Amino acid sequence: MKTCIKCKEEKSLNFFSKDAKRTDGLQPCCKACNAIYRSANKENISKWGRGYRKRPDVAIVRAEYQEKYYAENREKILDQKKEYFSRDDVKIKKKEYLEKNIDKLKVSNREYREKNKERIAIYDAKYGAKNRNKINERNKLWLASRPGKNSAYMAQRRGRKLNATPSWADQKSIQNYYILAKFMTEFTGEKWVVDHVVPLQSKNVCGLHAHTNLAVITAFENGAKHNKYWPDMPCHIN
Repeated sequence: MKTCIKCKEEKSLNFFSKDAKRTDGLQPCCKACNAIYRSANKENISKWGRGYRKRPDVAIVRAEYQEKYYAENREKILDQKKEYFSRDDVKIKKKEYLEKNIDKLKVSNREYREKNKERIAIYDAKYGAKNRNKINERNKLWLASRPGKNSAYMAQRRGRKLNATPSWADQKSIQNYYILAKFMTEFTGEKWVVDHVVPLQSKNVCGLHAHTNLAVITAFENGAKHNKYWPDMPCHIN
């Protein structure tokens, strides 16, 4: 038995939470008193917790622990996440949240990607190199499940190329870029493509389909670049 220092009632030990720092291994207040205190001081407790976790020494220890725990329990964590996000109630809540906060999320994602360009590029490169076959299979399945959409996209792209091809474009040089891309793919075993340095179409700019606007790069680099970046891009454009 143990007496709670708050309500002064003598209770069985199972009514007290564990605390390794105490001599008896139990908290001085019973669970009921702790629950009342937490409910009455929820905001202050949250504020204190945020400040505590932001302390440099605490942040380092937490990061090291989380990294170690994830490494030792990776499969278990991934299975738990997969099981959780496959639940119907979670899917509904996620959909409702996205619909309600779509504009806010777009701004926040854009700001995050802008601040972490280098970090994201390094992660994408590592992930792409480690999961190349998985990504290729996923892309094949995506294209196979949407034949109409893919055909429409390719038709639109061919039309954009025709409209974006100036009269002075050197067709021989353009063809050489595609020959080089094919050679690099066969030589390295990695997919290489012809990239439009300034995108053919985006919300901010439309480039030309000309030899002066082409480059041969890996398919991975091309996918990471998408149609959002180009050389000498104004810094205020996201």
